Amino acid sequence: MKRRLFLFASCFIPLALTAQTAPHFEVDPSWPKPLPEGWITGQIGGVCTDSHDHIVVVNRRDITAEEAETSQQAPPIIMFDLAGNVTASWGDPNVVPHSIHGCAFDPENNVWVGGNDDGIIQKYSHAGKLLLQIGTRGIFDTSDGTSKGKSQNASHERFFNPAGIAIDGSGSAWLTNFENGSNSITGLSNTGAAISGASGYTASGTLTKPFSLANDGSGNIWVGTTNGITELIGAATPVITPLSAGVKNNTLGTRP
Repeated sequence: MKRRLFLFASCFIPLALTAQTAPHFEVDPSWPKPLPEGWITGQIGGVCTDSHDHIVVVNRRDITAEEAETSQQAPPIIMFDLAGNVTASWGDPNVVPHSIHGCAFDPENNVWVGGNDDGIIQKYSHAGKLLLQIGTRGIFDTSDGTSKGKSQNASHERFFNPAGIAIDGSGSAWLTNFENGSNSITGLSNTGAAISGASGYTASGTLTKPFSLANDGSGNIWVGTTNGITELIGAATPVITPLSAGVKNNTLGTRP
């Protein structure tokens, strides 16, 4: 059986795997199907799938002036079916996180998104209704509330460029705080309540600009950093319980 590998202009986390037969992937040049007339996307800041094999991409809408003369900006959030047809799209460009980045579905098929130039995260229903926003658009967890200020790393009500999001088996959201020394992971319940400490999880200072997150079948959270290191934070099923013993600096972590 052939497996499709959907490629977007995004980042991938290299994982060290134990010896096993590697799956075989082929690029499907027919996927996705042509977008609605005139649509063009900018950089794709994230891709995620729901339990029904719908694929959602987040579009950063950073097309060039030349592209804008002949094309129409595609919406910030676009949903495809497995065949590559657009089934839904939504997102007010003035409401979604600026430089939208990262997405993840929770067990109820709601989609969470963050931003690589903002201090908020949002949760949308499968139909595109905004269900939850934490933080104020354009306000960062810094000394002066701007992206130029010094990271405070002290709030669950605003963040600092939450570019990566992962959802654990209980529906809790885990997100990265990336810039100006934040270097932390924040945990939130599915209602937005804090489940990590005031400063998030810093892995005793071993996280270096955490950027992307993924969870495995055992409920572990994997962190991709900008220098390519992948670390494991904790192990518990189905709820993630980060443990400093599970983090190794510059190595793959081991389950404690």
